[in-house]
Amino acid sequence: MVTVAIPAALQPTLAAAAQPTGLTWSATINGRTVADVDSNEPLVLAGDGSTPIQLNLTNSGSTAIKVRSVRLEGRVMGMTFFRYTTRLDIVLAPGATTERRFDLDLDDLTGQAVGLIPAKFQLLDDRRTVVVEDSLPVRVRGSLTSVYGVFGLAVAGITAVLLISLLIALSQRKLPSNRWQRAVLFLAAGTGLGLTLTFTLSATRLLTPGASAWVSLVAIFGAGAFLVGYFLPLGTARPDPIDASEPEPEPKPEPEYEPADGDRLP
Repeated sequence: MVTVAIPAALQPTLAAAAQPTGLTWSATINGRTVADVDSNEPLVLAGDGSTPIQLNLTNSGSTAIKVRSVRLEGRVMGMTFFRYTTRLDIVLAPGATTERRFDLDLDDLTGQAVGLIPAKFQLLDDRRTVVVEDSLPVRVRGSLTSVYGVFGLAVAGITAVLLISLLIALSQRKLPSNRWQRAVLFLAAGTGLGLTLTFTLSATRLLTPGASAWVSLVAIFGAGAFLVGYFLPLGTARPDPIDASEPEPEPKPEPEYEPADGDRLP
């Protein structure tokens, strides 16, 4: 039976245990071997029906190995955008080999993600601990209105607001005069640009946002914006122009001179 877990954007990943001694395994999804999937030819997933999976397990060790379930999940920046789990309850005796075939129901995947997503195929034991996993990039034929798409649009919107406010303050010469304060303002906008570019390249299937990719983009844009804000000329308010329609103040009359008593003529 296939059970589908609702994606939780901030749900933590379970700790991975050491791979059981003697366990050899392989898996195919939609006819593609998981170990052979790479960024040049990512695994294509669509929310238009069941996805066939074949799992092969061999125990060449001396103790039994338990595999309670398998999981396929996609995570970006530490946030889970889709997660599907199938319970198998396999107990593999020493020297035994087994093969399981099952279908994964991805009907709601269209509303979960879109574009290139780094994913993991995991085997879990009876304590729901990850005993072995393999990473693979997947190309999701989803919708821009999916959870992942809306999240990216929200980041882009916040970044646009930050940039517009900086441009207005710059044009009016009202940026903080303190270099560090200016740099922090630009750092926030630069970080937003890096995140926006990450989601854009991912949704347009140009980049798989693995840890090294998105961290590099955010670091480059954030550091660049920080330096721009720090080395900009000091921000000072522009003085108010003189209104020519207002009359000039009349000069004050000079006080009349009054001679002292010693200066008076007799």
